Amino acid sequence: MPMELFVLRHGPAADHAFDGGDAHRPLTPEGRARVAVVARVLAEEGPFTVLASPYVRALSTAEIVATACGVTHLETRKALVPGGPFEEVLDELASPQLPPDARVLLVSHEPTVSSLVERLAGRPLRDGCGLASAIAFEFKANEQTRWRANYRWYLDGRTATRTFGRKIFS
Repeated sequence: MPMELFVLRHGPAADHAFDGGDAHRPLTPEGRARVAVVARVLAEEGPFTVLASPYVRALSTAEIVATACGVTHLETRKALVPGGPFEEVLDELASPQLPPDARVLLVSHEPTVSSLVERLAGRPLRDGCGLASAIAFEFKANEQTRWRANYRWYLDGRTATRTFGRKIFS
């Protein structure tokens, strides 16, 4: 059975003018509420191994989802910060550290989420990934495709509805 991989963009956060700097921007109350709705949908898929950006908004998003899914442990990865070297996380997923049938949730930011999804799918996204939106894949590492994955569905963070098929790709 292949690994199930879920890529989630953090929920709506405080404005870029936030005094604490980009890494410390918290989720807004609306952002926390939106993530809670998405978390209930993702709970149907969990539990997960959760890997998140250490930035406050992504970590808070991961914590909300982890709680809804009954996950008590999550880890941060600097490679998931905005513009980070996300390939390091893909290499970790392809390594024997995780069982091949693991369920993994990655929580990150734009442009990292779109870049990661496009790398996995081998196709460009039409409009990027919306706030508090998730994309599900079946991920099976092998020498020929390395990081390729089969797209399963897109979960819209505004409506908490899933879209099946390739409607999100160009």
